[in-house]
This record gives sequence, C-alpha cells and structure tokens, in this order.
Amino acid sequence: MSKFLETKVSVLMSVRDGGSYLAEALASIRAQTLREWELVIIDDGSVDGTADILAAAAKGDSRIRVFRQERLGLVTALNRAVTEAQGELFARMDADDRAHPERLERQVSFMAAHPEVGVLGTALRRFGAADGVWLRPTEDADIRAALLFEAPLAHPTVMLRRSLLESTAGEVYREDFRAAEDIDLWERLAANTRFANLDEPLLGYRVHTAQVTQVATGVMAQNGARVRCRWLKQLGLTPSEIELSRHEAVAWLRAGTLAELAAAGVWLDRIREANRMSGLLQPEALDAVLGRRWFEFANAHSRLGWGAWMSWSRLANHFGKVPSIRRGRFALLCALRHARAGRTI
Repeated sequence: MSKFLETKVSVLMSVRDGGSYLAEALASIRAQTLREWELVIIDDGSVDGTADILAAAAKGDSRIRVFRQERLGLVTALNRAVTEAQGELFARMDADDRAHPERLERQVSFMAAHPEVGVLGTALRRFGAADGVWLRPTEDADIRAALLFEAPLAHPTVMLRRSLLESTAGEVYREDFRAAEDIDLWERLAANTRFANLDEPLLGYRVHTAQVTQVATGVMAQNGARVRCRWLKQLGLTPSEIELSRHEAVAWLRAGTLAELAAAGVWLDRIREANRMSGLLQPEALDAVLGRRWFEFANAHSRLGWGAWMSWSRLANHFGKVPSIRRGRFALLCALRHARAGRTI
C-alpha cells in the first residue's frame, strides 16, 4: 500500500436521534478496506439511544471519536467535526447511510493520482423509500456547469483535502446557507481547486421522511437560490428578481404558462451569451447542461400541448443536443395532450 493510502482519513459525521440507523452506518465504516481512518462523530443533542450506541462503538474501536454538543444543528456540528479532525483528507458521511466497503480506498487512490482535485464525490445508490442509482457528472467542467442549477456533488459522498479548506478562513460551513451549506462551499472553493465524481455508487443513500432534504426543502430552495445567483454573477450576469425567479423555475422544473416557458428559454440563451463573454465555464459543458435543462423544463410543460413543443424547438438548436428518442416521446406527449384538450395542431 502506498504512503498516500496510509494517510489517515477523517470521516466527519453528525447525528441527532439517529438510533434507528446509526449502527448500520458505523458498521459500514468499520468494514472499510482502508484501515487508516478515524470517525469524528458529533452527537447533536440526541435524546434517544444514540449516546449509548456511540459509547459502545467508541469503547470497542479507538478510531471512533465522539463529541457531544447541545442541539445546535448540522452546520455547527460539521464545523466542530472539522476542528476535531486529525486527518489530511476529510470524508463526509451521514448517520443514516451506508458506505461501500471500498469507498474510502477508492477515493483516496483517486486523490493520490489526481492532486489537482480537491473535492471528490461518487455516485450513490438509494435505498429505503426509493431505489436506483443516482449518477453525478464526473468531470470538472461538467460539475461547474451543473452548479448553475443543482448540487452536482452528493455531499454525503464527498472527500476533501484539509489543505483546501484553509481558503475558507475558518468558515467551512455557514449557518446563513443552512440546507444549502454544501453548494455554498463548492462555489467558494471553485477558484482554488478542481472537482470530480467517481461514477461508481460507493454510498448507500437511505431515503426516508425524516431526512434533512425532506423536511427543509423551503430553506434549501431559498439558500440554494442565493448560491446560484453568485455563480450567475461570476458569469457576468446580475439577474433581476424576475430573472432569478425564472432561473429557479428551471432549476426546480416548476411548470407555468407558455409565456413563462418562452421567457425561460430567452434567459437560458442569455446565460450562454454571458459565458461566451466571460469564459467562466467550458462552452461544450455549459451547452450540454443548458440543453438538458431546457428540454426537461419544456417537458414539464407538456400538459400545455403542442405549444410546449413549439417553444422548445425554437431554441433547441442553441443548446446541447437531446437524444432523438426523448424528442420523439416529448412530441408525442404534447400532441396527445393537445388533442385531449380539443385543440388542433
């Protein structure tokens, strides 16, 4: 094993009342093929059996280090974990998920081979209330372009270099961006590193009603919009309130009227033109993201019939191509819904 693979990895975890799933998460870390790790886990004021589970785990494995705080929330807990961590690499992990046995080893190996990459995520496999593999863009250019609309790195899968976090001046995660603290961090780190994702699902992501992404959607949307606005400004755009609302409609695929669909298309074209002037994003990567988003947004309007197809097709050639089979299905859906509404094409 190389010296880099022997470098200690600090797994950062926060838990609050996680007794139902915590034992599985801990077992998945103990089962890692990479043995040189520590688990820094912050108990965020749990009142169930979490403390007992953690105490037993720490007693049986000195690599597990437990710290308790009052109910101060995820952001404070993660910052505490960063402060307590001793490794050169930090790996995020949620207390209700399960890590693939080779997760840490494969990520560490990639980081050793790609010193320019400071933030590395992976694909994930959902289980519980939903299933299926969730793939993320793998290349830096595609991740940066995707940041305009979504979280292109799944936070619980990410590995980061300790040295990179020095650029945050001690403010790694920010409470002002709660529920979007991850994309806020990626946007701030973008000038100092490259991003990547492994296309292997190295994390089992549990889907259930109590998780943060289920209960804090409104806060996530609000704070995520602020991050996306910063990224737009780096492109050279200063979006008005209406324009930002259009952008968020595309990000969340919120369907509206045909006029709103057409206006969103004009806005996406402005993004493309702004990037042509600023050069912030790789044009091919941006076109691919804009093409996919424009198609998905138009598809969300298919209930409006043939007008949705016409609006999409007017700008389709401005952006990245969409597979013909998807175009055909969209056209058929628009035509069927147009006919059901008693319209004529």
